[in-house]
Amino acid sequence: MMEFSLEGCHMATARFGKAQFVGPTRFDGTQFIDDAGFRSVQFVATARFSKARFLQAAGFDGCRFGDPTSFDDAEFAETAGFSKSQFAGGARFDRARFVGHAWFDEVEFAHAVGFSKAHFVGTAWFDGTRFASDTSFHEARFNDDLGFNRRRGRDGQIEPLTPCWVLLQNNSRQSFPDGWSVQPTPEQPNAAVRGRWGRLNPNPPTSPPPHSPMP
Repeated sequence: MMEFSLEGCHMATARFGKAQFVGPTRFDGTQFIDDAGFRSVQFVATARFSKARFLQAAGFDGCRFGDPTSFDDAEFAETAGFSKSQFAGGARFDRARFVGHAWFDEVEFAHAVGFSKAHFVGTAWFDGTRFASDTSFHEARFNDDLGFNRRRGRDGQIEPLTPCWVLLQNNSRQSFPDGWSVQPTPEQPNAAVRGRWGRLNPNPPTSPPPHSPMP
């Protein structure tokens, strides 16, 4: 498809599985009433979903985004799936709201990505994801469990996940949620950009200060 625009529309059915959008794609302000199916879609040019509302499950698993992509101010009322998608251009989810589970596992962000002021009401999974450029979670809020390399099981135990990778560059700007930091490692993720990589790990718990003796 060449240039494609459904800005501000109300869509009862959206099934675009394995489609290819060659030109710019615009769904700004669109309301998806039923499940939104974009699995394995290829967006060659810019894709915009700013202020879109997904009232049911949104499936973007396995998509390829070629140019900058925007989900700024989008709202996901149910599950949001982006598993194993590739963002070759920049990606922005600033101020987006995820009410259900948000799956960003094994996603590749080749350029800058922003989740500034995003609100994750449900669980958010980023295990196995690769951040290869500027990354911002500035003022992002998480009401439930957040997993970059671990998740909490049904019985409350911590379960290990695939590591989350961060490319270490001198000129990159990275802001991750509180409690998480990048630890350099000589290992490399599979099929990744060559360079120095680190893993995103939870910070070790801090010991409380010792009690001062009573005078």
